[in-house]
Amino acid sequence: MAHPADDLQESRDAASSVVQALNDRGHVAMYVETAQEALRKVLELIPETASVGVPGTLTIRQIGAIEALLARGNKVIGHWGDAGDLPAAEARFE
Repeated sequence: MAHPADDLQESRDAASSVVQALNDRGHVAMYVETAQEALRKVLELIPETASVGVPGTLTIRQIGAIEALLARGNKVIGHWGDAGDLPAAEARFE
């Protein structure tokens, strides 16, 4: 039976490989260990004056990014139409 630390290292190695492959293909990918680090990075990378389109990703919702962006004054246009108080049609096609 594998030790949990071994599984964690395997996950980190796999994530590192994915990040490297994405970066090699011209994307800007990075790995963070926790949801808090991910949220901090999102807020660091997105200017406070930016309008932000959020696709159907659950991760961005799970880390609290939509709420954090709205709280600091970003305009958020959401895939599900529930970003801020925008009606669904306006949120999807604005």
